[in-house]
Amino acid sequence: KLQFLYFIEPTKQDAMSVPAVEHKEVTDVVNRYWNNDFDSATSALESKKGTHPRYSVEWAFLHLIRDLMRSDTSSKETALTLFQNADRLAFAQRNGQGATAAEAPPPDEDEPDDADQTAILEAAAEDGENEKKSSSSKFLQRGWKALGSIGSMGAQAIKTATGKANKLPEDPAALNWKLECDVIYADAMLVRSICQLRMNAYLKGAVNIRKTWGYYQSLLKALELRGSDINDVVRDNIKYGVGVFYVFLTLVPSGLMKVLSAIGFIRDSELGEQYLMQVFDNGGVRAPFAALVLLTYYLFIPTGLADVSDTLRKAKALLDRTNATYPSNSYFNGYTNFYHRKRGEPEEGLIAIGKAIENSHTGSPVLLRYLQADTLFMAMRWKEAVEAYESLWSDIKTQDLPFEYSGQLVMTMAAGYMMLGDEPKAKDYMQQVPAVTNPRSKQDANSPKFANRCINESRMLPLAGFHCLYINRDMAHMSKESLLQLEECLVAMEEKHKMSEVPECEAMRLLFQGVIQKVTGRIPEARASWEKITSMEKMIGTESPTLPYGYYELGELEYRQGNLKESKKYFDYGVKLKGEKNDTLTNRYNRAISHLNKAIKEAK
Repeated sequence: KLQFLYFIEPTKQDAMSVPAVEHKEVTDVVNRYWNNDFDSATSALESKKGTHPRYSVEWAFLHLIRDLMRSDTSSKETALTLFQNADRLAFAQRNGQGATAAEAPPPDEDEPDDADQTAILEAAAEDGENEKKSSSSKFLQRGWKALGSIGSMGAQAIKTATGKANKLPEDPAALNWKLECDVIYADAMLVRSICQLRMNAYLKGAVNIRKTWGYYQSLLKALELRGSDINDVVRDNIKYGVGVFYVFLTLVPSGLMKVLSAIGFIRDSELGEQYLMQVFDNGGVRAPFAALVLLTYYLFIPTGLADVSDTLRKAKALLDRTNATYPSNSYFNGYTNFYHRKRGEPEEGLIAIGKAIENSHTGSPVLLRYLQADTLFMAMRWKEAVEAYESLWSDIKTQDLPFEYSGQLVMTMAAGYMMLGDEPKAKDYMQQVPAVTNPRSKQDANSPKFANRCINESRMLPLAGFHCLYINRDMAHMSKESLLQLEECLVAMEEKHKMSEVPECEAMRLLFQGVIQKVTGRIPEARASWEKITSMEKMIGTESPTLPYGYYELGELEYRQGNLKESKKYFDYGVKLKGEKNDTLTNRYNRAISHLNKAIKEAK
């Protein structure tokens, strides 16, 4: 099933009339819904969404952008259906197989063929062994391993596609119509793949990601050979999809990337950034999406040991432009909130998230309100934060919303009550976390683990607030003044609850104490705190959830101090520890080790 070869084969569409695409109209509609004008955008798209692929895919994107502010799992299920309608319509009209999505025969791209199934099962069977040998997350173990296993077939398909690219139609109008359908199909498949991965459908999502990359490869080859005949919208759309892959493949560990490179995947973050910035600069249909991908890359992708000031500088320049271009937006103001939090400026972050909420006209912007409460928590405005969490949680329960971060919300609310000294309320909410955690959310998987530790050991509960600040990466970015105030809270908690009498609790207390000491400039003290964690390994065990964090912090500290050999020792050991490592910590280790190895090589 080398389906994406349909892109480069001539079809009877060459002799058919080419539907008109009003790109200026569509771009205007896209700009409207990015400015929260969903009503007029809906009216403009609705009449053609069932008969025209471009309108169909933008209809799907409209719902995705609107519904993601709720951040519930049902919105992803809706997105899967709408994008499936779009890709079926693009497939059908590209091949002259029907006028509407309802008439289109499904391309059946979600179901792996026999060879795919065999490779996937073999990859899954090896997971147990891989966990011992690799630092890869569950996604990488299952997803990227599956990609590598089934990739030889995809590599041959890409080679075949390259050889046949010159068979694209000579007529520019027919060429652009075919490529427009192609790139719409690829865009829809990309979003569907990401939704599947975020909903824990790792294998299906991984297979579809591999196929999507094949589609973009074919389109890129067509762009290289026939670029002068391809219109600006199609060209930018192709660069957008390719740029997304080039940028986000930087997350893949180098060992797995060697396998993926052999089957046609390319990792080039610099070129990816260039493509995406060109798309944004051109101001077309995919301009706001390109900006969002770049900002995600700058603000959320682990930087490892790189200097974050450069990425923050890029983020600030882009945020200034996006907030000016889309003055009534919610997303870019939301990202401005994260920018300020990474600069240790929660009060400025609250202004930004307030604008995002004010601009939203989608009812209850659950995700935005959650970010607002988190920012209040970072500002140590405990009472206001708890009130914001309580109000949000009440609405979620009343409306029965399957919020992706339900467990983390309730866990942080419990932590807030503990910081206020209300231990009974904190215990009550912490005990609720396992039951309210969203089982379909990959993002919420670690909340019940920490909650159960607090339930089983009461002296872990006083550390919950510090834990929430740490896992959100807010603690590492707080101002010196705020951290000194937080340190006073940590000392007071220890005096009252004696966490140090329980080895695992003491290890976690030392982890947070070390972060405070490092950021406030007390490097020897921070090193001593984290070294004490490693000295407790026999007491807390190698499966301690705190231990991998302690080794990571030591590895990064020694790197910053220029002690590359010591840094490598800590990273190499810490990455092998089981603990409760999540995707975020795994990615931090992978990026850090990559940077360290490069630095060691350059130092020779």
